[in-house]
This record gives sequence, C-alpha cells and structure tokens, in this order.
Amino acid sequence: MRRLIIILVCALGLIGCAQPPGWVPLPTGALHPVALAANGDRVLVAGSAADAPAVREVVANQLGQPFNLKANEPYAETAELMAITLAGDSITAIGTDIGGAHANPRLTVWDGSLATGQLTNRPQGFFTFGGHDAGPLLGTAVLDGQPVIIGTRTISAGTRAVLYTRNRNSWSAPATSPAALTSNADRVLGFTAFAVSSASLIIVGDELGLANGLTQRPTLWVGGPAGDWRQLTLAIPADLSGAGLSRATSVACSADGQCWVAGWVGGHPVVWEVQLLPGGQPQAGVGVVLPGELPVGADPLALIALVDGRPVVATNSATTDVHIGCATGWRQLPSPGRITALAATQRALYAISGDGLWLLGNPGC
Repeated sequence: MRRLIIILVCALGLIGCAQPPGWVPLPTGALHPVALAANGDRVLVAGSAADAPAVREVVANQLGQPFNLKANEPYAETAELMAITLAGDSITAIGTDIGGAHANPRLTVWDGSLATGQLTNRPQGFFTFGGHDAGPLLGTAVLDGQPVIIGTRTISAGTRAVLYTRNRNSWSAPATSPAALTSNADRVLGFTAFAVSSASLIIVGDELGLANGLTQRPTLWVGGPAGDWRQLTLAIPADLSGAGLSRATSVACSADGQCWVAGWVGGHPVVWEVQLLPGGQPQAGVGVVLPGELPVGADPLALIALVDGRPVVATNSATTDVHIGCATGWRQLPSPGRITALAATQRALYAISGDGLWLLGNPGC
C-alpha cells in the first residue's frame, strides 16, 4: 500500500519524484528485485515475491514469466535470492533467509538453466556455509566452465577468502586458503566483490595493516581455485585526504583482461584502471577521484559495470550520480537513487534502486 501511495503521489507531482533523464523504470509487479545477472543480451532479475524466491528474465523491457523454483528444504521455500550468475544457458544462485534460535542467515544454493526456466535448490550440510567460522558469501561465478561460490570464513586473525567448488550437487570449501587470501597477525583482509576475466578471478576489498599503526588500503587479488594468487595494493592519489573507509567495493572486467575497480578512499569515490598482464599479473594506475560526498547514514558503496567497453560507475555518493568513462574524461549523469545492484549488456545498463528496476539505454559519450 505504501508503495502504491508513493507512485500515485509522484504521478500527481506532489513531491520531487522526477524520473532521472535517460533512465526508464521497468515494471516489476510483485517481484522485489535484489540481484542482477547479465550475459550477452540476456538479463536476469532475482529476489523474492510473496515471501518466496523469484527469478525473471528481462524481455523487450518487460519481465517475462516467473521461473519455476523447486525448493527442497524449508529455508529455501522462504529464501530471497541475493546473488545470481548467468553463464551461457546455466544459472547458479544463492538464497538467504533468517532463522534459528540466533536469527542467523540460512544460505541455500540453486542451479538451473534458461532453457528449462527452472532452478532447483540443492540442500547442503549445515557446516557447508554455516557453523562457528561462517562468513558472508559474495556471490557465484563460472571459471573454466565450472561454477564457484566466492565467500569468506573467519579465523583467529580475521577472515580468509574461500572458493567453494561443486562435485555433482555437493559444495565444499578447502580447509585453508592461500596466504595471499588469509589474514594474519600483521593484517586483516576484507573482501567485497569480484569479477571474472578469461580464466582468472579478480577479488577486491581492503587490507588493514596492523604492524605500524592502523593503515587501510584498497586492494585486489587475482587467481583461481587451483592457481597462485597475486595481490595488488591500489595506488591512492597523493593529494587525497579526509575521513572515511579506504576500500575497493566493485570490479568489472572484459574477457581480454581489461578491468576497472571502483571504491571509496578518504571520503571520496575513486576509480582505477587495471590490466591483467600475461600470466595474470595485475597492473594498475593511480586512481581517479570522481565528484561526490559521503552519503548520510550508509557505508559508501561504489558499483561499476562495463557498457560497450566503457566503465560506468554508480558512486552512491550523497548526490547519487552515475559517471561514464569517456575518451575525453568522465561524463556525469543523475541516477534513480542509491543503487544496490548494477549489470550491463553491450548497449544498456540495468540498476536496482530501492524496490525499482531501471534501464539506461546506450549510455554513450
């Protein structure tokens, strides 16, 4: 009812609900959108509807028929899908619900295909994603044709990044992580987002140094389930100063190893261009500071996607602008509000803001 009232008030022009230039709202009906997945020209929207998990495909700027979601455990029946990946025809998703005596997240894993329009929940043992050392799951990806789940586990020194792999319908994580992905007595690592380029996984976040006072630096790691991991501390512009977190919060990559990273440093949104050299070694320039002030009442979360090879950054600053990287500099556009999910096809950008799904067609220079 509240949502209907807001829509009617905006339609009557009684409050400032003007549609941002270029952005088109896509009707979602009963779907509460949470996560996006894009592959080629196909886009999936995942979340929940009527207190049950839901997935729809965007077809001709409308949402197609709901996918059939087959739940095989109680928490799957009421889960909200918080992450989804589309690779070719294959779909992998993660759902979450809150339950139990301590009101902890109860994670569920799903797989399916576009061809069948169905996702099936695969029950896992409690300690697969839960237990005393459980940490958040960042999402799913496909490496060398195999699905992986990227997440974290807690250790005495802080956190370690974990790549869960699948054997038939069972998921598991290694008992230990490579040293580059593991906190120790001198540093605590934080992991926020990831992207795939060819056979490499790129994870971004921050490193909090403990050895010589507290120093926080935006950081990325490059590797894979069976390979060596390389760490790169992202360079901060020399004149950048101010309060606030120093953290990379999003990354987007093309298949040829061209990546862009977005984050916040010292109260300012920053974007870095990163190139994966032969062998997977990352190389980055000094970050570019974008306009924007710290948002009120929320941790800064800059999101990034690539449209026709151009980076598009939703800074989620106090003014919630979107910035497009052009050959002549950065072009600034308004956004529909604080953006919580961003995905791109070759010619279009899709965003989730609040309960709404938005389309920005051909955001060129």
